[in-house]
Amino acid sequence: MNTHIFFEVAARYDKLDDKGVVRLFTEQFIVQAASFTQAEALATRALMPLASGSFRVVKEKISSISEVITATDTAAHKFYKVKHSVVTIDETGQERMCPQYLLFQATSNDDARSRYDAYMQDSFADTELEAISETKFVDYITEHNTSKNEK
Repeated sequence: MNTHIFFEVAARYDKLDDKGVVRLFTEQFIVQAASFTQAEALATRALMPLASGSFRVVKEKISSISEVITATDTAAHKFYKVKHSVVTIDETGQERMCPQYLLFQATSNDDARSRYDAYMQDSFADTELEAISETKFVDYITEHNTSKNEK
């Protein structure tokens, strides 16, 4: 049984911008953890090396995302939330649509759709793709990685 869930964590910290000036940034991350405490600790450990001054976690919440699918190519640096519904049959024999949210790392909406299609290709579940939208997540943090998208 997987005891890890996904948390949306916002952190506010000083870091260098594209022009080499230290600015205060507030960025959002998706963190896989077992608890709020662990999510904050993982985010802090991954992001503190990027901070050049103040740092604090300003928001945490449990995410509706059920799975994160990362990409190996470095061009895929954005995250797209995919809403699809899984068709199930209840005890009365009625079809029910159960919405699920997946997060895909991709380069664009079209790329996210292609990655979704490839991901679902071998699935036996009946699903219906409902929406794809770009998120503000900067990175995906787990206990097995550190921040990959250093900017």
